Amino acid sequence: MKIFLVILTIFQFLRTFGQTSSSDNCYANTNARTKATQKTYPFNKADRILLVEYKAVAVYGNSHVFSWDTVQIIPKRGKDIDTAKFIKKHQLTRSGVDSLLKIINQRSKDNIVMEGMFVEPSNGILFFDKEGNVFEYIIICFSQIDLLRNYTEWSGSNSQVNLGWWCKDKGRLLSDFFLSRGVDIVVTKWE
Repeated sequence: MKIFLVILTIFQFLRTFGQTSSSDNCYANTNARTKATQKTYPFNKADRILLVEYKAVAVYGNSHVFSWDTVQIIPKRGKDIDTAKFIKKHQLTRSGVDSLLKIINQRSKDNIVMEGMFVEPSNGILFFDKEGNVFEYIIICFSQIDLLRNYTEWSGSNSQVNLGWWCKDKGRLLSDFFLSRGVDIVVTKWE
């Protein structure tokens, strides 16, 4: 925890006194890249894709303190995902999938990588097969420091399933994407 606070303090110092370079901002890859991503796993296998919101459930320790190692990452009943626990869900249309792919294909010019804190998992993107089974998912934790909206992701069983390269605006783009489709988000705010 002390290491996290030191890193957070350094990050805050750099944001306050450092200059933000334009290379931190997102830039869009081409439509060809978005079309190519449609043909990759899990998008090429998905019969439908859902955005979801749920309440994180602490399974270890203090029920009011959330951390990646104390919560159930996604609601489950046995080995299966418990879709009855979802507060809100939205099935993406073809244009919604295209919009998500455009966000995923955003990246910084310098290929910067940034780690966030996986604190209160409450949002996800679920991929369903033709039989209606979830075969893959990406869980998202949103956090905010000042005006910077960030995200941390965790994928189900395949490390190749992710939200692409980090860029400064992607957290805001993702949160706006969920909100514009009626799926609320949980944002952990750091001061």
